[in-house]
Amino acid sequence: MERRGAVEALGVDTPVVLVGHSIAGLYMHYYADEYPGEVAGIVGIDPTPSKVAAVPNGTMPLGGIAAVARFTGIERWAAKISPSLSEPDSTAYTQDERARIHAMGDWNFANASVASEWSHVAANTAKAGARPYPANVPVLDFLSTDSVIHESNWLERHQQELKGVRNQRIEIIEGHHYLHWTQAPALGKEIKAFLSGNAAN
Repeated sequence: MERRGAVEALGVDTPVVLVGHSIAGLYMHYYADEYPGEVAGIVGIDPTPSKVAAVPNGTMPLGGIAAVARFTGIERWAAKISPSLSEPDSTAYTQDERARIHAMGDWNFANASVASEWSHVAANTAKAGARPYPANVPVLDFLSTDSVIHESNWLERHQQELKGVRNQRIEIIEGHHYLHWTQAPALGKEIKAFLSGNAAN
């Protein structure tokens, strides 16, 4: 698994705390189940639950339109006019951090790796969904109010996914899907408090 290889290459001591946003919810679920002794805790930021209707294989949001926007430069042009498309709309980041996030957004938008990821979403959802969350790994999920309101059964799906976890909590935070952009200080405080009392050693 690529993520485990990265941890090993960096010489990071395990167990580790996995923190992921959106689709990373699937990967954290799978990683914790595959390598249970290497995970001290999981923090999801509006994570995609494995109990979700999967995007069909071979598709990605906007499909060919996204690819055209990438290769013609339309996406970069639009982001310059409206920075909020690719930068955090928050004062919690320095100008340098915002510029880096903007650059990463330009690089990642509809590139080959992202397209490949979306082509495997259905299969990855099935893999994660076929396994229960490890009961002994503490989990803290932050769900955005926007997702809870607009995504069908968003809260209920997360509750279902975590029902077998002995030490778990779900916090609903005001904001949109990119909570780490708008609520970074609040998330940091909650994460530290949760892990100080719950993360496995």
